[in-house]
Amino acid sequence: MDEKTDEKETPGQPNESMPLGENRGGGEEPLFYYSRNRRLSKAPAGVRALYEENEGPKFNLIRPLFSTRPNAILFGTMVALVLITLVINISGLGQGARDYYGNRVSVHAVRYEGVVVVSLKKTRQDGGAAYTGPLDIAVSPLEGADSGAEAAVYPYRLNFSSRSPEEFSFSIPFEGSQFLVRISHEGAGEGGSLAFKIKTR
Repeated sequence: MDEKTDEKETPGQPNESMPLGENRGGGEEPLFYYSRNRRLSKAPAGVRALYEENEGPKFNLIRPLFSTRPNAILFGTMVALVLITLVINISGLGQGARDYYGNRVSVHAVRYEGVVVVSLKKTRQDGGAAYTGPLDIAVSPLEGADSGAEAAVYPYRLNFSSRSPEEFSFSIPFEGSQFLVRISHEGAGEGGSLAFKIKTR
């Protein structure tokens, strides 16, 4: 019997006949094409939504104010408060502190046990001389002032000292909710008085 030796066949390299290197010659290299639309057409809907080019929302100042019911209520409340503040400022019922010869003066009225009490607060301003001495106050009701009848006036006198702040309170013999308070002093001259329209709280 002939002995046959089993020889293992060594596998050859692929494309042995072609020379190694970039330029193998003999033909053109294959072309690869990339199509984004084709790739996205096979993608899930969530991925396609991420790549869609949607125009961003245009800036709108009014729409967010009415987008929900709470926003609309809040916006309406703010508008009402602004209108009330404007009415109070125009009518003069909300006049705050005002300057009077180096002093900052504010006047308020409250109703206490059926009596109207007027409070005057004085704060001395920094720098310069501030008026000290007697101050004349005249209080008259605003209700019925347009009827042509002469309005009753309640006079009161107090003294400003050099202390700061000072607060003075006195009751007036009038009923009503709105009053005119004028303050002045002797020697102030023309235009030396100050008027406040106040409303009882």
